[in-house]
Amino acid sequence: MRHLVLVLVLAAGCAAESPRPSSSDAPEPPLPDRVTCGNVAAPSFPLAMLSQAGGVDPGEDAPAAVLHALIRESEGLPDTGWIRAAQTEDTVLFVARGGGVPWSMAVFSQVDGIWNADRSGQCHLQPEVPDGVDLAVFRLAPGVELTPELTEVELRVSELACNSGRDARGRIQVLDLVPGGDTVTVILATVPRPGAHDCPGNPETPFTLQLPEPLGDRLLLDGSEVPPRDATLCPARICPAP
Repeated sequence: MRHLVLVLVLAAGCAAESPRPSSSDAPEPPLPDRVTCGNVAAPSFPLAMLSQAGGVDPGEDAPAAVLHALIRESEGLPDTGWIRAAQTEDTVLFVARGGGVPWSMAVFSQVDGIWNADRSGQCHLQPEVPDGVDLAVFRLAPGVELTPELTEVELRVSELACNSGRDARGRIQVLDLVPGGDTVTVILATVPRPGAHDCPGNPETPFTLQLPEPLGDRLLLDGSEVPPRDATLCPARICPAP
């Protein structure tokens, strides 16, 4: 996998009297070149592919035919607009907008010349990360206020990989720290512990993010999602809506 580069340069802060921009009026933050559908055994793909109109003919090949059979049999999957996002010799990933969620996906694998559906449902767009680490989500620690002079930001980090319900102390890494307009986008990851682990859900881990210069009047964004999420909001996976 392409290694993400840690960028340690922040654009100069806005004037002190300028109000902090809201999520709605801030410039678009930088987006990753390659993404995945979250914790799914399927290849990554260029994010730019999702700008296609989409449309897979069932007569194209065997995976396309199996996709259309799955659409007919399943409730909730989009009827049209499917994009062949990634393909290897034995795996195909199709992605489409809609289905009650921003993006839906269907993964098929080939065994002994027969294509079968492996998994379908929501595609959680996430940036591709290097081998040897797992993506983590974070939010601003409760009670912390983002002020222009901050160079240390207290966060709460949640490991997404199975970890038998233990925290991630000492295993958190900053993969990317990227300025973009009025934003600072941060991608965090965890180094997995050796061995097999259960998946009961992991606790949040305190972590201090070091900024190379004061935050200024920028929004802090969690780049574990595409598009990045306002880090003052709790991730849906950690604090689901009632």
